[in-house]
Amino acid sequence: MAQYFQVHATHPQPRLIRQAAEIMRRGGLIAYPTDSCYALGCRIGDAKALERLRRVRRPDERNHLALMWRDLSEVSAYATVDNVQYRLLKADTP
Repeated sequence: MAQYFQVHATHPQPRLIRQAAEIMRRGGLIAYPTDSCYALGCRIGDAKALERLRRVRRPDERNHLALMWRDLSEVSAYATVDNVQYRLLKADTP
């Protein structure tokens, strides 16, 4: 079942953030705005949700999926990053 709700950009409503997180916890997909378009997202590690996202998005083998995290300190949970790479990432991300 699809749901639509709009989270305020500068004053996000905690209730709506919890609702979006719960959708992802239950294996759902979310669409969220980026700087140029909308992106689809799911909970990392949820194989069924990832397969569903791939069916909806239909990427080819050249198109990879992006990881989104709360802040740059979480990158080490998903990738090996040395100090030089970390400084480059920190300089080029908001």
